[in-house]
Amino acid sequence: MISADGIKDAFPAVIALAKAAPSLSRWKITKFRPRRGFQSPVTINGFHLAPDQVRFTIGPDGDKAGLTLFIEGYNPTERDKFASAVYLMLDQTLGEYDVETKVGFIELESASAPSRLVKQPFSSLTESFDRLLKSSLKK
Repeated sequence: MISADGIKDAFPAVIALAKAAPSLSRWKITKFRPRRGFQSPVTINGFHLAPDQVRFTIGPDGDKAGLTLFIEGYNPTERDKFASAVYLMLDQTLGEYDVETKVGFIELESASAPSRLVKQPFSSLTESFDRLLKSSLKK
């Protein structure tokens, strides 16, 4: 797998590198972190975040999906470590390419923050995301 590590400006380099890769019989070159059929916890520098600690709301953001993530134990003063873990979880769930090209805003909030939308379990993000984009494309 060749990843841009979530850096959209690096996407052309990932595409070019994959295109230039030689054909090897026992290798499969994959551009970007793909969606996975499962969601797993993420641990970065001793910080651990599991999917069951995250709920979300989703809505249109222009032609993209806007996400608000409600995280147990979220502390805005430690936003960077939460954001790093959340972005890796989003890449696992939606795929790196879709996160960078089809997701608009991503907001992080504490689990207790109010929302006018129904907070959904992180485990249903893929289905909700695909449904929103599909319905948006029909318009």
